[in-house]
Amino acid sequence: MKTKLIFYVASLFCLLSSPFLLAQDQNTYGNEWVDYAETYHKFKISKAGVYKIPYSTLQNVGLADLDGNGFHLFAKGREIPIFVSNENAMTENDYIEFYAEANDGHFDTQLFAEPEWQLHTFKSLFSDSLNYFLTWNDTTEGLRFVQT
Repeated sequence: MKTKLIFYVASLFCLLSSPFLLAQDQNTYGNEWVDYAETYHKFKISKAGVYKIPYSTLQNVGLADLDGNGFHLFAKGREIPIFVSNENAMTENDYIEFYAEANDGHFDTQLFAEPEWQLHTFKSLFSDSLNYFLTWNDTTEGLRFVQT
């Protein structure tokens, strides 16, 4: 009985400590872009194209009274360039535009022992939607498209 209890305790210890031992070999987790002091507004895109976020949508989520120069957009762990119609206080005619892509199989390569075993990276095995995150932070300059 005592041997069985020791076996269960040792097994439980190994199961609980193994993720920590494996995590020491990895340098990044993919969420280093997240600033936990900021609020992120998440939305999904399932078709590639140019998208516009009008002032009315910003107003509905509480982002209407902010300067346009503080907006940042993230997807796949990196910042996406955006076009903001007004770098100062946003008004009812202002908007944010950006180019978005649908989800592909870039992340699914982690499911295979060798990344080249994946048949193709054009489509994800799980979802066609890609999550985008809009936030506001006026301390850093965001990526912008320049109107020419």
